[in-house]
Amino acid sequence: MLRNDLDALCDLDRAHLIHPITELRVHEVKGPRVIVGGKGIRLETAAGDSVIDGFSGLFNINVGHGRTEIADAVAEQMRRMAYYPSFWDFSNEPAIRLGERLAALFPADRELDHFLFTSGGSDANETNFRIARLYHAVRGDHERKKVLSRRWSYHGITRAAGSATTLPAYHAFYEPEPTFVPTSMPYCFRCEFKKDLPDCEFLCADDVEEVIQREGAATVAAVIAEPVQGTGGILVPPPEYFGRLREICDRHGVLLILDEVMCGMGRTGSRYACEQDGIAPDILTCAKGLGGGYQPIGAVLISPKLAEKLTESDPGFSDIRVVLPRAL
Repeated sequence: MLRNDLDALCDLDRAHLIHPITELRVHEVKGPRVIVGGKGIRLETAAGDSVIDGFSGLFNINVGHGRTEIADAVAEQMRRMAYYPSFWDFSNEPAIRLGERLAALFPADRELDHFLFTSGGSDANETNFRIARLYHAVRGDHERKKVLSRRWSYHGITRAAGSATTLPAYHAFYEPEPTFVPTSMPYCFRCEFKKDLPDCEFLCADDVEEVIQREGAATVAAVIAEPVQGTGGILVPPPEYFGRLREICDRHGVLLILDEVMCGMGRTGSRYACEQDGIAPDILTCAKGLGGGYQPIGAVLISPKLAEKLTESDPGFSDIRVVLPRAL
């Protein structure tokens, strides 16, 4: 790219774009680093450099840049139909086929076989919290509304997902909703209990149970956890941790939501990160790598137990009159 063209492009960037997680005053002086292309693991900058994409986009380029077969498949689908929702009784073949494929990829002994597709991870987690609360309400536990999330976790930036996010920087001008309660994290390098493995006896997991008991198990709907905490520092828990967390949730009738937005879809070496821990969540969140960066998409995966119970619910939609085009 010619120098004059790049300078003009950088001026337009300063004039029109807001960059998240950026010191805006510094950016006004330095300007953007413009990326113009990519192939495989490498990026091409407007300055003519070829660099490794160490961030994998934003942890979402799981299969590399420049995959023309993906671009062709996306274009072909767009030529057939731009979009249609799954609201009411509508459906479409791509969504059906994707659900079938994702179910087949999950280990049979940890089956998650019902899906709701979203546009990303934040709104998928928003949906997860609603599903967890609805599940308990259908069972008659109307007070189970609280969600526990671990310190230094990131679950999104929308209202409820942002409240489950416990990173301090995300709450500088925004107080979390009171139904979201923080618990300890398995951060062995900087253990908040000043212990070392294996002598720690997993106090970080025990703290989750203590918080459930303190809040009252009858008020807790779910615990949400990243199998590998991403934005909080790429924190990998010890192997025994999630087995204990699963036992704690089962003991108190609390649902376990695993947020695999950043660490799922092959990033840990298995298709789903929870396979590494040998546990089955009640709800699982997918996004980022699910679309490989080629399309924004997220997904809520729920267990047959939840799906069966939710079919018993009557959320009151039968009283809502919806006017649809006659052609439909």
